[in-house]
Amino acid sequence: RIKANSMKLILGDEASFYVDVQYGLGTEEQAIRMAKRMEEYNIGWLEEPTNPDDYEGYARIGQATSIPIAMGENLHTIYEHELAMKLARIKRPIGDCSNVCGITGFLKVADLAEKYSVEVHSHGMQELHANVLGAVENRGMVEFHSFPIYKYTVDPLVVKDGYLETCKAPGTGCGF
Repeated sequence: RIKANSMKLILGDEASFYVDVQYGLGTEEQAIRMAKRMEEYNIGWLEEPTNPDDYEGYARIGQATSIPIAMGENLHTIYEHELAMKLARIKRPIGDCSNVCGITGFLKVADLAEKYSVEVHSHGMQELHANVLGAVENRGMVEFHSFPIYKYTVDPLVVKDGYLETCKAPGTGCGF
């Protein structure tokens, strides 16, 4: 177990820490207990603590903790995203172009998130999502996957002066 003040020493003042448990916290009650224990660590969000189909459970988890609840990578329609924001009251929607009907579907999720006054974040495919998030006002975080997606990109993302520089070529920046 790491003490909260140790976490700050490890990460520093400029870093953020996010937790994605892939609905591994079991029951709603277990998720609430774990979230309460994590509050002292200044977590940026708790992603998919339980089954993402349990919208009412997510709302109760979110109400029981100060940590924002995130979800979305396992949602496939704009209607599911709306249920997540309306019923589950998630504060960190995470869209994925490959799951939510492409770029158009992702942009609809971003519009919906704006309606709920929250930022939209992305799941994986960072080369594509960096460009898509760049097109919306309420953009949030770009998730980077650890697998070597750069092998399939025309011009891999580069961090320059704290910002992502995206592909300058036409299209999504991905090729096979």
